[in-house]
Amino acid sequence: MSKKKIIEEDGLLYEEGTEFAESDGLEGTDFSVSKVRITAMIDLDLKRWLKEEAEKQGIGYQTYMNEVLKRTMLKSKIPNTVSNALAKLEARMKRVENLTKANFSKSKKAAKKKSGT
Repeated sequence: MSKKKIIEEDGLLYEEGTEFAESDGLEGTDFSVSKVRITAMIDLDLKRWLKEEAEKQGIGYQTYMNEVLKRTMLKSKIPNTVSNALAKLEARMKRVENLTKANFSKSKKAAKKKSGT
Protein backbone atom coordinates (compact mmCIF):
# COMPACT_ATOMS: atom_id res chain seq x y z
CA MET A 1 0.00 0.00 0.00
CA SER A 2 1.51 3.34 -1.04
CA LYS A 3 1.29 6.38 1.16
CA LYS A 4 -0.91 9.15 -0.18
CA LYS A 5 0.44 12.67 -0.35
CA ILE A 6 -0.91 14.99 2.37
CA ILE A 7 -2.10 18.35 1.10
CA GLU A 8 -2.59 21.48 3.21
CA GLU A 9 -5.08 24.03 2.01
CA ASP A 10 -6.69 26.83 3.99
CA GLY A 11 -5.34 25.38 7.23
CA LEU A 12 -6.83 21.92 6.57
CA LEU A 13 -4.89 18.72 5.97
CA TYR A 14 -6.20 15.99 3.70
CA GLU A 15 -4.97 13.14 1.54
CA GLU A 16 -4.47 13.71 -2.15
CA GLY A 17 -7.46 12.34 -4.05
CA THR A 18 -9.90 12.99 -1.19
CA GLU A 19 -13.36 13.58 -2.56
CA PHE A 20 -15.44 16.10 -0.67
CA ALA A 21 -19.20 16.01 -0.70
CA GLU A 22 -20.64 18.51 -3.17
CA SER A 23 -23.58 19.24 -0.90
CA ASP A 24 -23.72 18.09 2.68
CA GLY A 25 -25.87 20.77 4.24
CA LEU A 26 -22.79 22.40 5.73
CA GLU A 27 -22.19 24.98 3.01
CA GLY A 28 -21.23 28.33 4.45
CA THR A 29 -20.09 26.84 7.77
CA ASP A 30 -16.62 26.13 9.13
CA PHE A 31 -17.25 22.45 8.43
CA SER A 32 -18.15 22.73 4.76
CA VAL A 33 -14.74 21.49 3.61
CA SER A 34 -13.66 19.50 6.65
CA LYS A 35 -16.12 16.64 6.24
CA VAL A 36 -15.39 13.87 3.75
CA ARG A 37 -17.66 11.12 2.56
CA ILE A 38 -16.31 7.62 3.21
CA THR A 39 -17.57 4.10 2.82
CA ALA A 40 -16.77 1.80 5.71
CA MET A 41 -17.87 -1.65 6.81
CA ILE A 42 -18.73 -1.97 10.50
CA ASP A 43 -20.22 -4.81 12.52
CA LEU A 44 -24.01 -4.90 12.71
CA ASP A 45 -23.99 -4.88 16.53
CA LEU A 46 -21.77 -1.78 16.46
CA LYS A 47 -24.20 0.00 14.12
CA ARG A 48 -27.11 -0.91 16.39
CA TRP A 49 -25.25 0.42 19.41
CA LEU A 50 -24.33 3.64 17.60
CA LYS A 51 -27.97 4.17 16.61
CA GLU A 52 -29.19 3.53 20.17
CA GLU A 53 -26.65 5.91 21.71
CA ALA A 54 -27.26 8.56 19.05
CA GLU A 55 -31.03 8.34 19.58
CA LYS A 56 -30.56 9.00 23.31
CA GLN A 57 -28.81 12.25 22.37
CA GLY A 58 -31.22 13.14 19.60
CA ILE A 59 -28.61 13.04 16.83
CA GLY A 60 -27.90 10.80 13.86
CA TYR A 61 -25.74 7.73 14.32
CA GLN A 62 -23.12 8.95 11.82
CA THR A 63 -22.80 12.21 13.72
CA TYR A 64 -22.46 10.24 16.95
CA MET A 65 -19.87 7.94 15.37
CA ASN A 66 -17.87 11.00 14.28
CA GLU A 67 -18.03 12.41 17.83
CA VAL A 68 -16.83 9.12 19.33
CA LEU A 69 -13.95 8.92 16.87
CA LYS A 70 -13.03 12.58 17.46
CA ARG A 71 -12.97 12.10 21.26
CA THR A 72 -10.81 9.00 20.84
CA MET A 73 -8.40 10.89 18.60
CA LEU A 74 -8.11 13.80 21.03
CA LYS A 75 -7.60 11.46 24.00
CA SER A 76 -4.79 9.69 22.16
CA LYS A 77 -3.00 13.01 21.67
CA ILE A 78 -3.18 13.99 25.34
CA PRO A 79 -0.88 11.25 26.75
CA ASN A 80 1.85 12.19 24.27
CA THR A 81 1.53 15.85 25.18
CA VAL A 82 1.56 15.10 28.90
CA SER A 83 4.47 12.66 28.68
CA ASN A 84 6.46 15.15 26.59
CA ALA A 85 5.78 17.88 29.14
CA LEU A 86 6.78 15.56 32.00
CA ALA A 87 9.99 14.57 30.22
CA LYS A 88 10.89 18.24 29.75
CA LEU A 89 10.07 18.99 33.38
CA GLU A 90 12.17 16.06 34.60
CA ALA A 91 15.10 17.21 32.44
CA ARG A 92 14.81 20.73 33.89
CA MET A 93 14.65 19.37 37.43
CA LYS A 94 17.75 17.27 36.79
CA ARG A 95 19.64 20.33 35.50
CA VAL A 96 18.58 22.34 38.57
CA GLU A 97 19.63 19.46 40.81
CA ASN A 98 23.03 19.24 39.12
CA LEU A 99 23.54 23.01 39.33
CA THR A 100 22.54 22.97 42.99
CA LYS A 101 25.00 20.15 43.74
CA ALA A 102 27.76 21.94 41.84
CA ASN A 103 27.09 25.22 43.65
CA PHE A 104 26.91 23.44 47.00
CA SER A 105 30.24 21.71 46.32
CA LYS A 106 31.86 25.03 45.35
CA SER A 107 30.49 26.70 48.48
CA LYS A 108 31.69 23.84 50.65
CA LYS A 109 35.19 23.97 49.13
CA ALA A 110 35.31 27.75 49.51
CA ALA A 111 34.25 27.48 53.17
CA LYS A 112 36.95 24.85 53.84
CA LYS A 113 39.56 26.98 52.13
CA LYS A 114 38.50 30.03 54.12
CA SER A 115 38.58 28.16 57.41
CA GLY A 116 41.93 26.57 56.53
CA THR A 117 40.83 22.97 57.04
